[in-house]
This record gives sequence, structure tokens and C-alpha cells, in this order.
Amino acid sequence: SSLEIRIDSIISSARKREKPTHFISIPICSDEISSNLQKFRELCSKLVDPNLVQIPSKLHMTMGVLKLFSETEIKKAVDALNSFAPKIPYILRGKPLRGCMKNFRNYE
Repeated sequence: SSLEIRIDSIISSARKREKPTHFISIPICSDEISSNLQKFRELCSKLVDPNLVQIPSKLHMTMGVLKLFSETEIKKAVDALNSFAPKIPYILRGKPLRGCMKNFRNYE
């Protein structure tokens, strides 16, 4: 009915205005990266507040953001990610994940 369409439109519009509630990330945790980031933090600490540079254990690459507003939506997202997880080795075929990173941002 037209009322249902209007309600769906209002809900959709409200969801678009909301900020993401969850994110999907891949930790970046190699010893080499952690060591170099720690050295960088130490160098920066002489010039700026060291808290401006992320600590190595929190370094990650955000793959996507989600807007999940109910336990049902969270469960659906978790189920979808869990169903995808077994496919990752096949997709990578034993090769390391490589990519180009740009447009770095700090989200709070």
C-alpha cells in the first residue's frame, strides 16, 4: 500500500542520516610494521604529542562500515561474515593479501 511505501521511505531516509555503528577491519600486525610504527612514534614524540600517532596494537585497515540498529541486524551481519570466512583461503589461494592504501583518515 502507499502507506507502507511512505513508512519505508521515512525509515530509509532516517537510516541514511545516521552515522555508522560498526566497522569491519583487518588488523595490521606484522612484527616489521609494529616495530617501524613504534620507532615512528618515538621520533614524533620529540615534536608532537605521541598520542597523535596510533599505537601498533590498534593499527588496522577498515574494510567497510555498517549501520546496524537492532540485534536482528547485528546477527544477520555476523552470520553473513561467518558464512564468508571459509571462502577466504580459496579467494587468496595461499597468496598474501596485497593492496594499495590511500586517503588515510583518523576516525573518532
